[in-house]
Amino acid sequence: MPELSILIPTYSQLNSLRRAIQSLVDQSEVPEIVIVDNASPSRIGDAIGHEFGSRVKVVRLDKNYFYCGAVNRGAAHCAGRYLGVLNDDAWVDRDWVGRTLETFRLDASIGSVATLVRAAADTNLVDSAGDRLNICGHASNIGWGTPVSEVANTSIEVFSAAGSCAVYRRDAYMLAGGFDDDFVAYLDDIDLGFRLQLLGFRCLFNPLCTAFHEGGATYKPRLKAQYLTERNMYWNLVKNMPLSILRKHASSIVGAQSRPAPISGGSSIAAWSAGKAHAHIGLSKILRKRRRIQLERRVSDNYIEGILSSTSIGVCHL
Repeated sequence: MPELSILIPTYSQLNSLRRAIQSLVDQSEVPEIVIVDNASPSRIGDAIGHEFGSRVKVVRLDKNYFYCGAVNRGAAHCAGRYLGVLNDDAWVDRDWVGRTLETFRLDASIGSVATLVRAAADTNLVDSAGDRLNICGHASNIGWGTPVSEVANTSIEVFSAAGSCAVYRRDAYMLAGGFDDDFVAYLDDIDLGFRLQLLGFRCLFNPLCTAFHEGGATYKPRLKAQYLTERNMYWNLVKNMPLSILRKHASSIVGAQSRPAPISGGSSIAAWSAGKAHAHIGLSKILRKRRRIQLERRVSDNYIEGILSSTSIGVCHL
């Protein structure tokens, strides 16, 4: 049985996918590699099978389930004790697998490991050093756009692992319920990270675990991305935030959610309006999820408040 399984969800991104796979095949400890083809019209699984053979398992879905749905369905085909998720436009450094596994072995309470993800366009800049979330519900990649030299050079706890390159303890991932299919994309990693924190699983950022991320390889209309961000931001708060924190910071939360979030690339009133409106339409389903999540949580309100950023996130980049 492999210790680590890596899932790569993809949709018609053959060239970048080859690079991602090759970076995993070149590891000193080669993980189980599972490609989840979101019903690509090009049937990229045939090309991958021809090139990499039995080293890669390809799971072709009957339709496009988008990021969250693809990862959850692919997880059923993975055997590893740890479950990694890698974007098809990202790739990892040669010792990434070994260093990630070493990080998990430090403590059984580590539910996920965040990688130092460098921007492919300029590898001296950070794409992500994990994720952070503030009291008002705004989230962002830690360190995005800043020099790598400014990132912590030792392992530190962060709120969650960025979805471009994240690894989860499989039993923790399953206990938390995996990604939420209803989120589709955007803040899905924050939502899962929040549920893991509520269950008492910590996220550790290790700067020695290095990856690279191109970003934007799969085209998404800008307004669609903002709509999903605004909708999921609201759902994340409703699902996961303890009631005492919602009450204590109600005025700040309502104020922040009553206007477009400061999203990288600019904000849209139309996308904000549509996102919040559709969030309300799906509210009954989200409240049912909340009841289960809050009943199962294992940590105190004070703990959760302590790991949330109390200051403004600034520009949200996810």
